[in-house]
Amino acid sequence: RDVTRPGHKMMVTIERVVPGYAAALDGTLLDGDEILAINGTPVEDKSLDDVQALAIGPEDSECVVTYWREGQRSSAEAVIKRTQPAPQALASSPPPNRASGLGVQL
Repeated sequence: RDVTRPGHKMMVTIERVVPGYAAALDGTLLDGDEILAINGTPVEDKSLDDVQALAIGPEDSECVVTYWREGQRSSAEAVIKRTQPAPQALASSPPPNRASGLGVQL
């Protein structure tokens, strides 16, 4: 979700981590986390489509997501292995709108 805070630039927030997809299987990223960078590329002021494109990559490759979570003193990094969603995930959770290759709805 694109959110603009007064006095701040556009930020990208995870609306939902989709069960059965890479980010959910990893367990690090949570709903509400603010994405700061993907693979070292800042996402500030980028469109959701641009952010999505940064997260997509070959299966079994790693994606480094720098994020900030409410209550944290500083940013953190999640290293998530890109995987195909489990078949049961596709049946129980339709593919998220505006999902990255990690299975998060922005």
